[in-house]
Amino acid sequence: MSSGDVNIGDFKALLKEAMGLHPSSIGDVSIERAVNHRITTLGLSSTTEYLHYVKAHCEEVHHLVEEVVVPETWFFRNDAPFKALAWFIEKYSPEKRRYLRILSLPCSTGEEPYSIAITLLEHGVSASEFTIDAVDISGKALEKARKGVYTKYSFREEGYHYQEKYFTKADDVYYLAECVKRQVNYTRANVLDAAFCPGMDIYDVIFCRNLLIYFDKETQLKALEKFYAMLKPGGLFCLGHAETSQYNKANFLPLNYPSAFAYTKGEGVLPDRRSTASNVKALEDIYGKLASVVEKDRHIRNSILARENEKNTRPNKKHLEVSATEPDGIRQIDQLIDEGRLKEAKAVCESSLNENHDEDEAYYYLGFIASLEGRLAEAESYLRKSIYLDPDHIRALSLLERMLGQRGDVDQARQLALRKARAKRRIEGEE
Repeated sequence: MSSGDVNIGDFKALLKEAMGLHPSSIGDVSIERAVNHRITTLGLSSTTEYLHYVKAHCEEVHHLVEEVVVPETWFFRNDAPFKALAWFIEKYSPEKRRYLRILSLPCSTGEEPYSIAITLLEHGVSASEFTIDAVDISGKALEKARKGVYTKYSFREEGYHYQEKYFTKADDVYYLAECVKRQVNYTRANVLDAAFCPGMDIYDVIFCRNLLIYFDKETQLKALEKFYAMLKPGGLFCLGHAETSQYNKANFLPLNYPSAFAYTKGEGVLPDRRSTASNVKALEDIYGKLASVVEKDRHIRNSILARENEKNTRPNKKHLEVSATEPDGIRQIDQLIDEGRLKEAKAVCESSLNENHDEDEAYYYLGFIASLEGRLAEAESYLRKSIYLDPDHIRALSLLERMLGQRGDVDQARQLALRKARAKRRIEGEE
């Protein structure tokens, strides 16, 4: 942004209010890119002019959200939750199975809710026995979801070959069958809106994968309270693999199914929001934890900057032998970092993401650079995105494990260490 223009913080505040976005979960450069794209699209001349435009046109906030939210999904992505769903439904009590209500949020461009529908149909649940409510904040994503038209890029999960049964192919385009499409009801909504909570105990299953990573702790708690209220006792709750430390252990009990990151509704009681004393105590606890994190971040900044840590998280020779399909820009980043040209390395990462929004290596390097510069919250966000895109990204798992361990989040660090060990076994073909 040019000198004299408004601060990026003004747009962070807009996005926080509009969608509950925790700014560090996206990063300043990504927000700047979204803002600049809207400025170009509208033919405006500066961020100051654009800020005035946003405030005068309430719909423009939604367009900015569309630029920030980059949907990245495919059918049966990280398939363990869908296998867990089939296993869970088989064991679900017959009286509850008579009619299943399922929530998928955020549903993005529809691959997840349609995967849920196909899973149920394939496991003997008839079309008259279930319905899926699919919710997202992005109108553009919902428009694509309703059409049910996909390319081969949406079929990247190995082991699933339902294209012939549930899709009609024309050229390189796949058209979803109506018998699947009519099982899903799409709604544009924000989980943080006061109106979003259709009732108590109404859903048998809730899929909420990779939403909480974009919220701060307080917003995560608000969202989890809503999901708890909407889930039936004994119901199934699925989180993303990067969010397993964020659920309330008193309210959601781990489901005994490997790699699914799935939970059932426990017997815990949520805090009474009408109790002033309870609210004050909760806020004091949150403040205390945040203050502790900030203080610890200051102490570990120097250790993150140390060369020894840098060596432990730098790509090894195997990783430096980049495949021919790797973007040219990514090949330059390690050399730029070695030469201390972090700003240039960051620019290469951003350029790579402009061309390919799901480039896990670019997010890893952005996280690594942010850690070197002491921006630890931003580093954590980028690393989680890298792991979200590639659950077996060893370097991202290693660096995030080390950061959380030094911050004092021992349980999270231990979970990451276990995940890293499993990832290494899978890469080496031992699993």
